[in-house]
Amino acid sequence: MRKWIAVPILAWVTTAGAQMGPGDCLSVSINWMNYIGPLGASNISDEKLREAKQALLDVRPDMPEDLGRAVDRLVAANEELAENPKSWEDPSHPLNTGEFEEISLMYEKAIRKACPEPE
Repeated sequence: MRKWIAVPILAWVTTAGAQMGPGDCLSVSINWMNYIGPLGASNISDEKLREAKQALLDVRPDMPEDLGRAVDRLVAANEELAENPKSWEDPSHPLNTGEFEEISLMYEKAIRKACPEPE
């Protein structure tokens, strides 16, 4: 039996093969989008960043290994950028070095496995 949870942009189905529940999938997706903001040269409040990071870390123990590694890599990259701020125009900013794209692709691959979309 399938249970559907629909959100305007995102939807998941829970099946026997799913590794994470729909609630966790939604939480990870929303908070990932918020927390990746600084790497993508997006303006997001410090409070929103803290909330997104904490929400990701709260779900981290329940994540499949690949998704957990993507979250760990995002956290490390954001912490590095916070310690050594760079303008998005700086050639060494993660957006310009390929790190942003690499982390994003790592996440996309892992979230698809952990949270399959409905067929």
